[in-house]
Amino acid sequence: MTGSGSRLDPDAGASLPNDEDAATDEDAGNGGDSGDPWFDDDAGSVGDATTDHYCEGERHETSRHPVDIVFVIDNSGSMSNEIKSVRENINAFASKIANSGLDYRLFMISQKGTSSYAVCVPEPLANPNCETKPPRFYAINQTVASTNALALLLSTFDNKNDPLSAWNKYVRYDSIKFFVIVTDDNSSLSAANFEAQLFQKMPAGVFGTQDDRKYILNSIVGWDGINPPPTNSACKGVANAGRIYQELSVMTGGIVETICKEDWSPIFDAMADKVVKTLGCEFQVPQPKNGQLDPDLVEVQLSLGGAAPTTMPRVLDEASCAVEPNAFYFDSNTAPTEVKLCPGVCSQVGSDPKAEVSVLVGCPAPPPR
Repeated sequence: MTGSGSRLDPDAGASLPNDEDAATDEDAGNGGDSGDPWFDDDAGSVGDATTDHYCEGERHETSRHPVDIVFVIDNSGSMSNEIKSVRENINAFASKIANSGLDYRLFMISQKGTSSYAVCVPEPLANPNCETKPPRFYAINQTVASTNALALLLSTFDNKNDPLSAWNKYVRYDSIKFFVIVTDDNSSLSAANFEAQLFQKMPAGVFGTQDDRKYILNSIVGWDGINPPPTNSACKGVANAGRIYQELSVMTGGIVETICKEDWSPIFDAMADKVVKTLGCEFQVPQPKNGQLDPDLVEVQLSLGGAAPTTMPRVLDEASCAVEPNAFYFDSNTAPTEVKLCPGVCSQVGSDPKAEVSVLVGCPAPPPR
């Protein structure tokens, strides 16, 4: 899926402006040639075809946060079956995210290789022999022990002992980081200590802050799959339930899954859905150069499957989506910075590569329902 007026570079996956969209926002809103049927290019205004009322409005391309997905896989002797499950499902996981149109990169922090306890990501995500394949896949060759997944996630980011393997060079500052921890043990580093060190990483704010996190941590751990996480209740045959990982998942809105499942395809499907529905359905609202954006003058239009665009209804918050599942809401009703799609329409948008979202600023929009 792309924002209106953009296309996907098949090699890099990044959103690139079309030639006809090279004009500035001011040009697009004041008689510029936007090439968009939703916008009156000659008059530079948006109107209601059923009335004679027109107003000056600016059409803006929307954008979504890129996502950097970081797997940390335990290489201890009890993990051979789990590593096999990761290898079997990782390409389908990446394909589902790619098909949504999200700009993603995937990092694998684990011992690289083809032994039972090493991780070899297969083609097409990786290059032959498990190798890095920019700009989509990066193999960080690092042996992960039973209890140090969080510590290694921190140290490999800006690895001073081995700068060539540091992954901070490839992570985008404005991305949402989607961590996936796979282990049958617990962490020797507490959740609080992990976050304290994570938020100190440079450049400042690359992982957000405690009040505004830019990461989501997901756990595939020894949880029993029954008791609500975080819990010490473990499934059969594991060293530990992985409570600290569970705590971080609950804290950041991530997924907790049990490592004891035989079929991991539903686990990877659930994680891919989490990425697409969380990040694929949030669009940044263009901010005016002067003054504060008036939410009553922001109209959101949606096109699915290449059909003509329609104006989306707006609701006040996510809870209201239960009544209006095909609506959107703002992250703030007084000073919005993001458009968030309700779950009912989000699932359609996330699976439709032709879906387009456009934001019109400056014309009275339908009031929230």
